[in-house]
Amino acid sequence: MRRWRRSRLFAASARQRARGASVALPRYARAVSDAIKRAVASLAAAWAERDPARRGDLLASAITDDVRMVIGAGKREIRGRAAFEAEIVSVQQRVPVVRVRVTSGIDVQGNLCRFTGVVEGPQGQIGPEASDACECDASGRIRLLFTFAGAALPPADGS
Repeated sequence: MRRWRRSRLFAASARQRARGASVALPRYARAVSDAIKRAVASLAAAWAERDPARRGDLLASAITDDVRMVIGAGKREIRGRAAFEAEIVSVQQRVPVVRVRVTSGIDVQGNLCRFTGVVEGPQGQIGPEASDACECDASGRIRLLFTFAGAALPPADGS
């Protein structure tokens, strides 16, 4: 009986979402969603943080020790928090990063999220907007990050 009731409730909430109604998330789901959004904010802040201790704290709250970042459809891959931090330092040495700004809402679906962002320097935006998709652990920290340069998807080919 319980399984039937749960599936019926889920179906009802799916119908409500299809009509555009917002459905309140259960407390646990809301807590995970909030944790994921905090992880994204900490990750964005870490890219501009020059103090190694503060950057390390931001990364510890944003990503797992064994994080994997895939850039540009697998053209480049970074594994582990230490390598991730080394990538940030390398970017900071090449580019005057003032901040990384999340330019969209953070769409959280279970333990997955997606968002867009830009890197900004003293004169404004540096490079194209990026689109990121993440898988997070139970605490909301990012364990897998896919980054695509250029946030807009290409137009359909008509097929």
